[in-house]
This record gives sequence, C-alpha cells and structure tokens, in this order.
Amino acid sequence: MNYIIPLLLVFLMASSFTLFAQSRKTIHLNEHFYPTSAASGLHQFTKIISVSKEGNQTERYYDLENRPFMVIQTEFNKRGETLFQKTEKYDLQGFLNYQYVVNAKENSALTTYFKGNETIMSLGCEKGVCEGTFSLKGEVIGINRDVFSPIMVYSISAWNNFLSKYLNYPAAALKSRMEGVVKLGLEILADGSLGRLEIVNPKDSPLLLQQEALRVIQIYEGGYIPGIDAEGNTVSGWFYIPIRFQIGKDVDFKIG
Repeated sequence: MNYIIPLLLVFLMASSFTLFAQSRKTIHLNEHFYPTSAASGLHQFTKIISVSKEGNQTERYYDLENRPFMVIQTEFNKRGETLFQKTEKYDLQGFLNYQYVVNAKENSALTTYFKGNETIMSLGCEKGVCEGTFSLKGEVIGINRDVFSPIMVYSISAWNNFLSKYLNYPAAALKSRMEGVVKLGLEILADGSLGRLEIVNPKDSPLLLQQEALRVIQIYEGGYIPGIDAEGNTVSGWFYIPIRFQIGKDVDFKIG
C-alpha cells in the first residue's frame, strides 16, 4: 500500500522528534550531499541530524528554501553497527515519492517509487540478487535494478576486473604511504554519454589518488545506461563510484 504523507505531517514529525532528541547537529551540503561551508558558494542543501536517547539517528534534508525533501532513519546495535535504515524522499507538495529500506541483519533491501497513490516501481534485493517490477503506461515490466538511476554497462565483476588491470597505485603515494577513498561523481546524460566528472570528496583524499582515479575512469569505454523518469523517458542523473586505496592489501573497488 502506498502511504501518502502530507507536508504538514512531515513538519509535525520533525517537531515531535526534536522534543525527544538527545543531540542535534546542522551540516551544510553541496550538490553531491558532501559537507561544505555556508559561505563557500557551493551550499545547496542542509542536513539536520538528531540522535535519540536510544542512540538511533534521524537525518532530515532541506533545500535552500527550507523545504524538507528527504528523511533517513537509522537504527544501530550496541556496537554502533547499522541494523536497519529507511530513506524516504518527498516532492515539493510533501508527498512521498521514494522509499528505500535496508535490513542489515537479513542482508536485504527494498526500493519503492511512487507516483501519486500508485506504486510504479518495486525492487527487492537479497544477498546481492535483485528482482522487481516497473509499471510503464499500463504495462508491468520485470526488472533486476533501479531503472530510475543511471548505471555502468559493466557488471560489478567486469568493473573490478577493469580496475585490476588499469588502475595503478601511484609510486609517490606508496612511498608516502598515502591511503584513502576517492569518491567520483559521474553525470550520466540522457543519451548515455558522460557529462561532468567530479571528485566528490576533494578534502578527504590525497591529490595523487584523486588524479589516478580520474585517469582510470577517463579510459573506461564500457558505456553507461541513463536513468528514466516515470513516463519512460531517459534523463540525466548522477552516478557515484568510491575507489579505496589501501597499502598492504589489494585495492578495494566497489560501485555505489
């Protein structure tokens, strides 16, 4: 069943939660949801983090006009590990249009998109295997991925093989024992071509590692698949890839 949540209810939930919260923190974000300063000129969103007395966390996201558009709720165990996480996104009228629920204990996730009071996509994933349906113009189509988000043509294993072959740990970085995760932001245009290519976390990763990550993505020729909208039209969107450089171990690559 689709739960339509009016904007007023979202504000009431936010007010009610704040009364019982143990701590609260405000963070300014850029277009990639990476922390920035309010005076940087890159500020696009604001995230307010509240932590309950039980240690569970709620993140509320607002645009520059202070309109709420996303809420992420996370439950942790006593060791601080994530047990359960629910992400919900809202349109400008305050109605729910996206929900993503992760159950870490069961290694499962459920992604759901809504259009009005209709569920237009439902995708369940368990232990890396995904299956679901997408409703397009009255036709129900079987899917194995989130069709609203852009992806690489390469499978994860093919991408890892590509990186194993072409990605190099810079000699100077090894000598200086530089480690870190470089997060790449790729804008995939509606025609499937690569638009902007950006380092999402420039302050958190060494420049040498950033340069190598950029170099290898620029020689990738496997292609991309753009996301689509509710009417089935291809649209531009961002796709993010973290690449981990760690000395003494194989470089850890993953798509996210």
